[in-house]
Amino acid sequence: MFSPDNVSIRPDMIFSTKLACGTELEIANGEIKRPGVSKCEVDKARVRVLETAKRQLHLRLKTTSAAHKHVTFGVLIYGFSFEFYVVRFMDGFYPYEKISWGQLPRFNCLNPVLEHTLCSILTLKHSMLMSVAGEDTTPVVVTDMHLLPTVTYCEVYKES
Repeated sequence: MFSPDNVSIRPDMIFSTKLACGTELEIANGEIKRPGVSKCEVDKARVRVLETAKRQLHLRLKTTSAAHKHVTFGVLIYGFSFEFYVVRFMDGFYPYEKISWGQLPRFNCLNPVLEHTLCSILTLKHSMLMSVAGEDTTPVVVTDMHLLPTVTYCEVYKES
């Protein structure tokens, strides 16, 4: 039975790093959907990934002043497909970009897909590492008043 109390509000995956000061900082999140799930469920998961990335970005903006660190990442896996996103903070806006997508390798189509999938994963990892590299030398200039609120996508189900 559906109930708002049994809905997971945390993503299926969280990627984080430990800063030099010892604080743990989330830099990415992800959702996984089983094969055969409806397009509507995939679309909801995609929105949830991007919403969570924006919230993670708000926390990052409060801890860093370096523009190359004003990014977070999202991963969506559904069935045998994947999508990787980057969410940025630029002049008060939150542009997002699908940076990679494709099929996950399976036994019947391993060779043509495997190289692209591994290259995409390694590129995502490199982008995450670059987003946390280097020291901050200038004070943080983004405050709560500079940040736009995140409106959560939700749907209410009623049993008949």
